[in-house]
Amino acid sequence: NGINLARLLPRLKEAGLDAINISLDTLVPAKFEFIVRRKGFHKVMEGIHKAIELGYNPVKVNCVVMRGLNEDELLDFVVLTKNQPLDVRFIEYMPFDGNKWNFKKMVSYKEMLYTVRQRWPDLEKLPCEASSTAKAYKVPNFQGQISFITSMSEHFCGSCNRLRITADGNLKVCLFGNSEVSLRDLLRSNASEDELVQIIGAAVGRKKKQHAGMFTTLLKQCSCCRPVYYNIIHNNNPSPYHTSAHSPWSHYTPLSSVIARLCIGHPQSLCQDFQPSPSLCSPAFSHFLRYHFLSLVAFTYRSSI
Repeated sequence: NGINLARLLPRLKEAGLDAINISLDTLVPAKFEFIVRRKGFHKVMEGIHKAIELGYNPVKVNCVVMRGLNEDELLDFVVLTKNQPLDVRFIEYMPFDGNKWNFKKMVSYKEMLYTVRQRWPDLEKLPCEASSTAKAYKVPNFQGQISFITSMSEHFCGSCNRLRITADGNLKVCLFGNSEVSLRDLLRSNASEDELVQIIGAAVGRKKKQHAGMFTTLLKQCSCCRPVYYNIIHNNNPSPYHTSAHSPWSHYTPLSSVIARLCIGHPQSLCQDFQPSPSLCSPAFSHFLRYHFLSLVAFTYRSSI
């Protein structure tokens, strides 16, 4: 992403491109080649400088932070904002098809923020719009800023107003989702503006509460996790048990016990009190559950006070 930007950007700007973000997960050329499977680090940096030269402000630089790969470069990325109008956006590692997502590789927003504040304790939080997907911060006297996209630890799906159109004309209402609506085919069939508005509105209306419904769908399918889902989602029950006394699941183990096992690093033991579903409770999915159960319990607790 950005390898050909320096060459193409002048014409793109003339064509009306008024904002830009560039993916860059490392500042180490050899590591860059390992990640993207080709050379080109210096061309990407040239593209960033060209964007600044052409007056883009800020130039957004997206960095997916992964433990064991680039979390040791956090401070180096922050330094980039000292003398350049950059918005370096640190993105929590998210599960997408084919990326072999693992909870252990994810560095949370709070952990990243703590690391940055150890170096710059006077880091300032910047105001943001209600629909913003990023939490913005600035080191005093730095020209640029940094942001954190907390897709996993503090998801913002409920307030996100982003829509995306793919290069082949399909509308996506969520990056996590696989469903798309072909606006290209509608336009080629001479659909009216009112029809387009209705179809786009219907697509937005089908948007899931969080992560394109991936989390809740898997929970409902999994026999060993369904009791906890039933309690937290349907009953919003802050008690230490899975469900209310009238629930068919009321005889199950206290929720606090399940969460305790998740917290101490044994996600597979989540299933031991229920009927496990091995095909669904894979190690990667168990790590996913471990993180999100903590978020859900925190939300449930806050809702009860």
